[in-house]
Amino acid sequence: MIIFLIIQISKQLIVDETKIYRYSHQLQISLPTAIDAQLIPTNEQCQLYKPIIHNNLRQAKIIEDNIINIDFMDETQFYFHQFIAIIQKNETQFWIISDNLKLYLIDAQLFKTIDIINLSDYLSQDYDVSFFKDKYNNTFIHQQDSILLVQNHSIKPYFLINRGQRYQTIYHFENYIITAVGSYGLDIYEIVYNYPNQEIQIKFHFNSINLHLHPIAITYDKIQPKRLFILDQKQGLIVAQLNEKGIITLDSQHPLDFENPDKIQTTNKFIYISSSLQLNKYDILTYKLLSIQKLKNIQKLKTSENQEEIVVLGFNKHYIQDMEWKFIGLHDVILNNNKIVAVTGTNFYIGNIIKLPFRILCSPIQFNDEKQYTLFYNTTFEQHVQQLIIQHVDINQYNPIIQLLLSLCFVLIILLLFVCLYINKLRSIHLQHERIRKKLENQQHTRITMNSQIY
Repeated sequence: MIIFLIIQISKQLIVDETKIYRYSHQLQISLPTAIDAQLIPTNEQCQLYKPIIHNNLRQAKIIEDNIINIDFMDETQFYFHQFIAIIQKNETQFWIISDNLKLYLIDAQLFKTIDIINLSDYLSQDYDVSFFKDKYNNTFIHQQDSILLVQNHSIKPYFLINRGQRYQTIYHFENYIITAVGSYGLDIYEIVYNYPNQEIQIKFHFNSINLHLHPIAITYDKIQPKRLFILDQKQGLIVAQLNEKGIITLDSQHPLDFENPDKIQTTNKFIYISSSLQLNKYDILTYKLLSIQKLKNIQKLKTSENQEEIVVLGFNKHYIQDMEWKFIGLHDVILNNNKIVAVTGTNFYIGNIIKLPFRILCSPIQFNDEKQYTLFYNTTFEQHVQQLIIQHVDINQYNPIIQLLLSLCFVLIILLLFVCLYINKLRSIHLQHERIRKKLENQQHTRITMNSQIY
């Protein structure tokens, strides 16, 4: 029986053409499109290796003096100040916020902190904190009923309607802030830019209480941004539209068949919905369930900067596009192709990652030994089965033939040299004869001229 990490949902089965491989030292067969795979049989000669991601990063310790604070409500608990979120300010600088409500500006070229802003007058340690940026690259910090604008190293606070609990807040490119508030539905705020001084205001715009929603998370289609995806406590996945007036209307509703979904995120092609232990992947156009992945301790779902890849953050084990990524203590990350910027509790990292997909590695065991394998693998939309014939050959058996070929080549080169020398000698003789002929002709011409003058 075949057991995969990812449970596949009714995919088309494709039988691939049989492939024959011959190798002498080591053979590697890469499966770049596979999201899971199995090789039968597995033996000492050939083994299947799961995808893995290697880090190639520079590290800087930013929080140097991490003072331990004792929680006097329970003296067995200790608390360390830690980074919890990161956002890019410009090409070389990044804002990082810590759970002791300090905002650090890190310069990635200088590799050090160049500014620290205290946010304790505006925020509380009791709620989660998140970043977002508007289309003019202004940085905002959101926590519960407060939004802070970070501008010129100063803070401007804005206050939202008190809803008791605010589950998730996102920025929409049409200058709207959309926030999921459970039984109150969705609140929409508008960012207003007053020209010419560019003063920014945040104004309440719309509430969806009449739609009878209980949203706990929200995202939108990165290609068609007016299409919203709402994760609802009671109704599952809801697809809605945000019209030009900033009003939400409902399109369709799709029940979910797993417990306690709490996060939703999209890439250009897929919708991802997760609980703390499960990640479901859906087609963004048909809403068809494509795969179910059983994971542990899912903390965040993030999208890469190019909107092509999903990043699943756990505690010490994470995933990028179904590839396992071990990174101890990772709290937040910015992924742009294979370049990353990341933070753990006290450290800042920048560099790149190296992705190794599913791959079959064959080592030398016995010369002229031929084995047959069956490879099962799945891509996002298809199931594949393929027969592999792998033969380990001794390259030394070809040495007499190689030596004979080399000898023949050497003889041919020598013959070619002799031919070239012979042709060059003939050409030299021909040129010498030409010079003599011309000299005789000139002498004869001179003699005839002189005789003519005498007569």
